[in-house]
Amino acid sequence: MIASEPTVLPDDAYNRALVDNVHPRAWTNPTPSGRYNLVVLGAGTAGLVAAAGAAGLGARVALVER
Repeated sequence: MIASEPTVLPDDAYNRALVDNVHPRAWTNPTPSGRYNLVVLGAGTAGLVAAAGAAGLGARVALVER
């Protein structure tokens, strides 16, 4: 394992499969393209309604969730 990968003990086949599923080695964060009309923080009830409503009107929306 590479030092930057998360370590889950015990280091067995099941935990290695778990780490591969939740932290893929080939993952890179997407690069945002341009500016957004609306940034919604939180995907709760209000956040989803706001994001869906704005996107339905043609706005470029970024939805940020932990």
